[in-house]
Amino acid sequence: MADPAVPPRLAAEAAARFGGVDILVSNAGLRRQTSFLDMSFEEWREILSVALDGAFLLARRSSRRWCARSGGAFVAISGVSTHVGTPNRCHVSASKSASKG
Repeated sequence: MADPAVPPRLAAEAAARFGGVDILVSNAGLRRQTSFLDMSFEEWREILSVALDGAFLLARRSSRRWCARSGGAFVAISGVSTHVGTPNRCHVSASKSASKG
């Protein structure tokens, strides 16, 4: 999902096979355990990119159909660690919390 070419390709395949996307569920995410002090910027960006960029690209593509049809739904799934906090997962929590916004 972090590759910008993948979400539009998935949306195009769904349109070809099913006529389009009416309900989009965003559940993509990586589960890493890295302390904040040991985390590289590259790991931070990878985690956020999978959860956020993929959701953004799919929703942007799908929302064109939703606007044209006056309806559609976007459902974002987060995890327990997002709500209760889990050591060494600040990047995972940030990505899943932001995707719900």
